[in-house]
Amino acid sequence: TASTDNVGVSAYDVYKDGVFLASSNTNNYSVTGLTESTTYNFTVYAKDAAGNTSNVSNTATITTTAAISSCGTETFTNSNAPTGSYGIGNFIGDNSSVTWTYTEARDEDGYVINGNGLMLRNTTSKLTSSTLSGGIGSFTCSLLKGFTGSGNRQVSLYINNTLYGTSVAWDNTTVQTFTVNNINLSGNFIVEIRNETGKQVVIDDVSWTCYDTLSNEDFTNDLFNVYPNPSTNNTLSISIKNNTEIKGVELYNTLGQLIIDIKQPKLNRNKINIKNIPSGIYIIKVFNNNMYSTKRIIVE
Repeated sequence: TASTDNVGVSAYDVYKDGVFLASSNTNNYSVTGLTESTTYNFTVYAKDAAGNTSNVSNTATITTTAAISSCGTETFTNSNAPTGSYGIGNFIGDNSSVTWTYTEARDEDGYVINGNGLMLRNTTSKLTSSTLSGGIGSFTCSLLKGFTGSGNRQVSLYINNTLYGTSVAWDNTTVQTFTVNNINLSGNFIVEIRNETGKQVVIDDVSWTCYDTLSNEDFTNDLFNVYPNPSTNNTLSISIKNNTEIKGVELYNTLGQLIIDIKQPKLNRNKINIKNIPSGIYIIKVFNNNMYSTKRIIVE
């Protein structure tokens, strides 16, 4: 909250753990260079144009989050994709335990994001990993429009042949960041990036984080059913199997954004009804204290 003064507040002095950090001309200041998983105490003094200083503010105590570890990356340094034509092939990735297979793809042909890249050509083009272990938490990659022809570029992420997210559709020369959060799939998995349009798109800087081992939930295919699917009235009914007690229901769009979050839902005859869902493709997650299930749904 901004301070007031009969002369006028001219600056705010910010202190971190009792040590002067910086002075700000507004009542907003962003602190950088903090260490993950660390607690800090911040206080502020207001000063007016005459040099008078206020009493110290209340102490704001914050704890930074832990750094997210990367379980895998791909920079395409070892890519052997053809130059001047599109082809099918494979190469050993940055991590020698990963083999990437490409279909209807070529090198970046000068459309550079960060060194080597892989250009997908049309709707049959894709990049597929070998089987990876350790689970996956989230995924991200960089995308760039290939060549100058007009038309939207767009890709989708599939994990174990299940759609988990679709990038925005774009038609400009700006590098796009495609991120899918909340995958949280344990065990073995296969990553596949598919081109969704007949236009060229370059992929680079692929990375994925580890499965969250702090979670006590294990994946199961047999926790709930959802109907109708597709839904034509913006309403879904979730039928819980075996009178299972449900901890929560989450609905994610294809960008990995959390759209609906229901904690401790009330069951009516072992069913949950969700209304007023915008049209689109979603991933619905139902979970209890021990396990969770996900399903792909379409709302028309």
